[in-house]
Amino acid sequence: MPTRTLSLPNTNDTRLFLAGALALLALVVYLAVAFANTSVPVTVLAPSLASKVAPWTPYAAKFAAIPRGKARGYIVRATPLRSVHKTSYGALVDTLVLHPKPHTGYLVSLWLRGAGPGPISVELNEFRGRVSRYPVKTTVPVTPHWHHYTFGLTVKGNWLGIAMFVSRPVAPPSRSWFEIRDLGASSLKG
Repeated sequence: MPTRTLSLPNTNDTRLFLAGALALLALVVYLAVAFANTSVPVTVLAPSLASKVAPWTPYAAKFAAIPRGKARGYIVRATPLRSVHKTSYGALVDTLVLHPKPHTGYLVSLWLRGAGPGPISVELNEFRGRVSRYPVKTTVPVTPHWHHYTFGLTVKGNWLGIAMFVSRPVAPPSRSWFEIRDLGASSLKG
């Protein structure tokens, strides 16, 4: 039986190294382009602004904190980022209520106003891991005057928390905005 020998490239042969380096570079470029086309840019807030707009986090939006006077807190103004090619922008509260009790009712209230075409969407969701349930998913009309809204939900099952998302469609020319103030959440004793 004839024997076969395997010969490895000479240690001075850099072709294999160059091929591997080019393949790695192509993979990195592919992943960077894929990430840029599928993710929403994270807006990093300055620490002073973050404390003024807390608990809100921007989603494809730029935030401004508008003072309301002595000891009255701030109004959060959300406007769409110009560089974002998404259909909506908004403000998110990652955890409005932590570990809500099953079969308990909760009331969430806030004041809203805005300008530009399209309604303001409000979503409340119960979450645990990658699973969510949306007991409140509604829209309210846009008006330049403040309006108070209250949303109720009853927790069904065991959840890690309740989150809130307030959003608007991005409309050209990007003159739409909305403002939020006086967010509150309370449980209904049963």
